[in-house]
Amino acid sequence: MELNQYLRLIRKWLWLILLAAFVGGGLSFVINVRRPPSYQAEATVAIGRFIENPNPNSSEIYIGFDLAVTYAQLVTTFNVLQGTAESLGLDISPDALAGSVTTRVISGTSLRVMRVTWGDPVLVADIANTVAEQLIAQSPTNLTPEQLEQIAFLNLQIQD
Repeated sequence: MELNQYLRLIRKWLWLILLAAFVGGGLSFVINVRRPPSYQAEATVAIGRFIENPNPNSSEIYIGFDLAVTYAQLVTTFNVLQGTAESLGLDISPDALAGSVTTRVISGTSLRVMRVTWGDPVLVADIANTVAEQLIAQSPTNLTPEQLEQIAFLNLQIQD
């Protein structure tokens, strides 16, 4: 087909194309006007202890990178989300809270970003911060004094 034939075809059906665009735009506007507003908040957590070390070696850095990917699974676990709901006094199940929490790793770093979407602008910030606090509190590296004593005792037993 030549260019003139394409132009005639477009001119013939232009009214239908414009009508479809107008109807689609109007329908989209009506749907979005009725939707309640949602707000997002992010909390960023550094994974790994190499940040505390003024001269970290490469293995410490790579462990932090690997752990950052692993911690993505911990963010949406029942314990972290249940602890968040209890800390804030929310009357919501951890499963419902899991639907509003997403997580990602900033590429090339060991930084874990948790994004929360919620309908209340103040509560969304509180939820994001509390999820980060619960992740830190319930991480496998945060051992209680009793657990540290058990590890020390077991290390002594191994040496003997």
